[in-house]
Amino acid sequence: MLTLLGVIVLDVLPALILGVVIALLLLVYQASRPRVSMLRAAPGVTGMFADLSRHRGIVPVPGVLIVRPDAPLFYANAEMVRDAIENAVVSSAEPVRAVVLVLDGNDNLDITSADQLSKLAGGQAARNVPLGLAHVHGPALAMAERSGLLARVGADHVFPTTPAAVAWAQSVADAPAPGLGSPAGPG
Repeated sequence: MLTLLGVIVLDVLPALILGVVIALLLLVYQASRPRVSMLRAAPGVTGMFADLSRHRGIVPVPGVLIVRPDAPLFYANAEMVRDAIENAVVSSAEPVRAVVLVLDGNDNLDITSADQLSKLAGGQAARNVPLGLAHVHGPALAMAERSGLLARVGADHVFPTTPAAVAWAQSVADAPAPGLGSPAGPG
């Protein structure tokens, strides 16, 4: 509509340039605010996880928060994604004991995204909630290693599939909470 108005008011070429600039601004705006899906297990279908807001009848994995950014992470949206995950952990109805971040939409990570994920891992570690990464593509994994993200998360918390990451997270969630259980030492 603005391009059409630009043709009427300005002329064809300036209106075309205006249209391209507006389209680019809208693209950056939308890319900087990706949706972050909260995934749950699909009953009766082993290894399938679906978005809570889009599918009925899916069930939570007790103690596990499974999240997936619905757009690639990059410098303009990484902090927003980190904030959304941290807010989901804090506002969860039941205590979150492990977080699985599904990165299947990320062929690569930039340094800002790796830094924000490192901050996410550090923040969750301070809450005693480990972070696991699923579907990390080769170039993204290489950047995670170069940036120190892999050291922060732990190479043993990177999984090739979402079901493998969720199985790890379930074992973490099912383990006794630190400070609970039987006392150590002779009694």
